[in-house]
Amino acid sequence: MDVVYLFYERSRFADTRIRIPFYGYDKFLFMRIIKNGGYWDAPRRLFILPHLQTPVLNSIFTGVYVKVKEALGLAAVYGFFANPWTQETTALASVASPADAPTNAPVKLQENFFSDEWRKKLNEALHFRKYSPKTRKMYLHYNTKFCDAAQKPPSDVNAGDVKRYIAYLDEKLERSAATMNLAISALKFFYNDVMKKPIVQEPSRSRQDKRLPVVLSKTEIQSLLSAETNPKHKLLLMFCYSSGLRVSEAVALKMEDIDFTRRTVFVRMGKGRKDRYTVLSEIAAEYLSRYCTFFHIGNWIFSGQSADEHLSVRSAERIFEQALYSTGIGKKASIHSLRHSFATHLLESGVDIRYIQDLLGHASIRTTERYTHVAKHHALKIQSPLDISHTD
Repeated sequence: MDVVYLFYERSRFADTRIRIPFYGYDKFLFMRIIKNGGYWDAPRRLFILPHLQTPVLNSIFTGVYVKVKEALGLAAVYGFFANPWTQETTALASVASPADAPTNAPVKLQENFFSDEWRKKLNEALHFRKYSPKTRKMYLHYNTKFCDAAQKPPSDVNAGDVKRYIAYLDEKLERSAATMNLAISALKFFYNDVMKKPIVQEPSRSRQDKRLPVVLSKTEIQSLLSAETNPKHKLLLMFCYSSGLRVSEAVALKMEDIDFTRRTVFVRMGKGRKDRYTVLSEIAAEYLSRYCTFFHIGNWIFSGQSADEHLSVRSAERIFEQALYSTGIGKKASIHSLRHSFATHLLESGVDIRYIQDLLGHASIRTTERYTHVAKHHALKIQSPLDISHTD
């Protein structure tokens, strides 16, 4: 049973707020914290939240939790990864400290129903289909989580378990339609294709959320790059924006992928296992040249802790998050917003959308067309009728 501790604190600079020490990476938990006004304090490696009421805390931490009096300076969240549809995780009585936890605390649920043997079979099938490392990782993740949630091995689960699990992702964890569809694909591949046990029936998939991409203005991009003082980090952000790279593509760049003469960047095995070329900014090329004179570049332009590994995607995301926070930009942007900004700014500059599609590596023009909804075209220059009537 995982426990998250929330520490209440008062300071000269703010009213009562909550500190959440970093205990493990959970992308969706982090997103919910930030959505509710929290931010990441990198030096202390903890999240800071404003003082929130019980209903709001419930929306962030979907497990069973107990709130301790603020005078004690502590609250504890229990059962964050509890079984979604069993009643074993009941509400806990108030406790003064972790050492005083009641004896009737929820029983820890059994794990590892998706055994190593099943993982091996699924992994072999994924390799046989030439699925990407990221897809293999996510398929293994969702099949493991599903069996642990159902408290059954793969041989015992049924169609009802699948429906309850997908409903749980929506109702309790508030996952996006894209995440729910990914989970369905993972389960369908394993049970229908590998086990030949067709329990995943899907007459229709969850409707995708039609959200517009978050785009930073050119001024905000300049502020972001100016605020980053680490040369390596600045170069990374510069490439993500100036070449429209996905973060996974940017961290995997090698010097041999950069053509200074033709001003191109070669993207190896991008999404969909496709190679492509995109543009190399003159400013980015000059900065890279100067970077090479001061720093040794081995296998990767953006090396990780080891010279044999490139920078991880999560590390790149943290670099962007810290840069965004330091600039005070209030948009809920991610490092992928740099790619969105690249496409939108090109569209606003009059570049044909077909060329932008090729640079981004989109298989369908419909994916690229969503940037037309955020680009400042002539339609956005139309004067509001309120303003027109005011000037008459």
